[in-house]
Amino acid sequence: MNEFSDTPIGYPRGVLAGPVPLLERKDHGAPSVLRPENVLREVRRQKALHLGHVPPVCVIDPDGDIVNHVQATCLAQRCDKWACFHTSMWEWTSGSVRCGIIGQVVGG
Repeated sequence: MNEFSDTPIGYPRGVLAGPVPLLERKDHGAPSVLRPENVLREVRRQKALHLGHVPPVCVIDPDGDIVNHVQATCLAQRCDKWACFHTSMWEWTSGSVRCGIIGQVVGG
């Protein structure tokens, strides 16, 4: 705080309207509650997904060109076990290997 504002020093005036729990946290040594297994559990719950395995070989395709190719030539199908709100995984089998690909992940 300073003598001209009730906003903490270092924050633009009017940005904060009271305590911000993330900034007020004092237990920096405590384990995070935002753990990968918790996030996945919640996504599965919200999307009504069953537990399962994604393909052992997975590729990230930033612009989605390869996804389009495997959909057309390998008959890739949407992976119904992929627990993500922002991307889709597509899967297919090549020989005896299950493969997966996640497209349009630029900036992800």
